[in-house]
Amino acid sequence: MREAYFSVGEEVILVSESWPNLNGEYTIECKEYRNGRLTISSEILRGWWYSLAGLDDRHLFESALRKKHQPGEFTFEQLISQKVEA
Repeated sequence: MREAYFSVGEEVILVSESWPNLNGEYTIECKEYRNGRLTISSEILRGWWYSLAGLDDRHLFESALRKKHQPGEFTFEQLISQKVEA
């Protein structure tokens, strides 16, 4: 079993094809490794599943989540002006 990509308490971005109306920013409440889960379409899914704050009774597979990166130190305009000056 590999390490989980996300930690409890980490802010993530949900990008779900199954529930696009829920896409947005959330905080991870719980994570669990499942060694095989049969889905409605008869797929067996193994890996990390996550519960997100504000989404009761929904467990999401790791592939539906993205890292939320912290804002950079400089604005885009500052970066461009530094590049032009160099």
